[in-house]
Amino acid sequence: MVEEYWRASKPSPQNEDLVSSVGTFPETALQQQVKQRGGRWNPQRGLWEVRYQHVLALGLQARIIDTKGL
Repeated sequence: MVEEYWRASKPSPQNEDLVSSVGTFPETALQQQVKQRGGRWNPQRGLWEVRYQHVLALGLQARIIDTKGL
């Protein structure tokens, strides 16, 4: 008999949750769009922090590397 471990999946981020996105965006226009939506650069972590709803609007889901509070 094979034992299987069950792992609870993390809940998906909600629109207002802050998520961290991969380092610097080489695209200057994209940096401006993130800033306009309230995104903040976190120099200690080398990451952009922006609300999940804005990540979705900008199509940056693939660049999410961390979710806060989840």
